[in-house]
Amino acid sequence: FTQSPWLNYKNYFNVFAIRVVSAQSGTKHPNTANDCSTDPVPVSNPNTYFGCSFDAYGIHRLVVAEKASNIANVLLNNFPNYDQAFIIANSIYYGGSGGDFATSTIQSNSNEISAHELGHSFAKLIDEYYAGDGYSQEGIDMTIQTDPSLVKWKNWMGVDEIGIYQHCCGGQSNLWYRPHNDCKMRYLNRPYCNVCREGLIEKIHSLTNPIVSYSPTTLEVNSNNKILLFRLKEIMYPVPNTLNIKWELDGINILNNVDSVNIDPNNLSNSKHLLTATVT
Repeated sequence: FTQSPWLNYKNYFNVFAIRVVSAQSGTKHPNTANDCSTDPVPVSNPNTYFGCSFDAYGIHRLVVAEKASNIANVLLNNFPNYDQAFIIANSIYYGGSGGDFATSTIQSNSNEISAHELGHSFAKLIDEYYAGDGYSQEGIDMTIQTDPSLVKWKNWMGVDEIGIYQHCCGGQSNLWYRPHNDCKMRYLNRPYCNVCREGLIEKIHSLTNPIVSYSPTTLEVNSNNKILLFRLKEIMYPVPNTLNIKWELDGINILNNVDSVNIDPNNLSNSKHLLTATVT
């Protein structure tokens, strides 16, 4: 929550830590990946509750929790309504992964690794370095489309260096394109590009409604002479606030950017009327 867009939407999140005890401390390293020599890590096989291990899928730095059923049981018993789980692997060496359960070690770069991996797990962002043919697919920030008028991020073209940049190197990388050359989904310690920030924000909005509560809660109100108060009682505001509120009575705009409106039935005809509050 120190970086955008998590910082801007921190009011939309609840975060809970679930502490799980393992029989032994550490993270497994079977030393089976072909690239283990690039980042020497002691061979180890501790008995941990989630079974976090380096060398997943033949990639040394890919740390994955192998005991998925244990994760599922912990979440079921402690917080079944979770939207995103994040696993912290107890190792001082660099590693992490996306997938259903994002994972990071506690190495010095772990904050940035976490932000990158949550981009995968939470918003389904794709690596903007070329991870290999098996990881190539159409997504928020990856495409084979080269027409600027048709590319999925066409509305961002030319803004903050958003464009259509060819991937490199190896395999079929020449067929695939990314929106930016310096995004967090390519390099650590960079901001998310506009396209990825939008993807994260759209995911947030798919899970939460900025209108938390309103009154009255009934959808039909009958009255003769009483002044009626309609309120958006609680709204989750981003930081800074970028929400616009629009009140309409029978399709006619009557107020903007206020959280309540008074309606005098005496000023209305004796029939049904429709009051709408829209938050954008």
